[in-house]
Amino acid sequence: VDADYIGDPTQSIGIYAFDEVSEINKIAIPAKAVPAIDVALIAYADMRKDLIAVVRTPVGVNSAGILDYRNGTGTYTHQPHDSWRAIMWTGGNVINHPVTGETIEIPEIGDVLGLMSARDNNFAEWFAVAGPERGRVRNSLGVAYNLGSAARQTEADNVDVNGVNAVIEHPSFGVTLWGNSTLQRANTLLIHANIAELMIYLTRELRPIIETELFNPNDPQTWKAIHRKV
Repeated sequence: VDADYIGDPTQSIGIYAFDEVSEINKIAIPAKAVPAIDVALIAYADMRKDLIAVVRTPVGVNSAGILDYRNGTGTYTHQPHDSWRAIMWTGGNVINHPVTGETIEIPEIGDVLGLMSARDNNFAEWFAVAGPERGRVRNSLGVAYNLGSAARQTEADNVDVNGVNAVIEHPSFGVTLWGNSTLQRANTLLIHANIAELMIYLTRELRPIIETELFNPNDPQTWKAIHRKV
């Protein structure tokens, strides 16, 4: 049930099992698209301030369903998500089942996380993961709900302006990650996912440097020492 995934900080279970794990910069529960779990993941990322929550919509929903899930409207009653430490994806992935060979629809989030990790390793966190250079999904038969078609351009724009990124079937590039937004609602640079990930990178890299001077006098000599180390 949802509570098993969310967990309890006093028992260090669920999400909170990662409380003492510092070597992560993203957190996700790929198997679940549940508002209560998303809210908990985003709150956890905002509390820690050193990682990004990656969430998704249910597989196969149309643009109206995407926006309802994102904003807590329609059949959903949660408050609209509003955090630059959260990134939401949609679209779904169509594949052949590796055992039965049956054509099935699965969440896109596994591919998203894999491509984000490859981007981190081969480029840097502040490069956008979307587009043909870093965001192509290999061995996919298509997407469950394709916002990349010409007929759905208005829908795609509406989803994008609400901060949801899509896996699309691009006419030239095939199945590709397409979007670079966070779930922040205020119109600042932090609505861009690569900027948000840069801020997480800076937070993680600067903290141990600053802590070496934490208990020294707050004076120009200390400022200069921190500046030199940075």
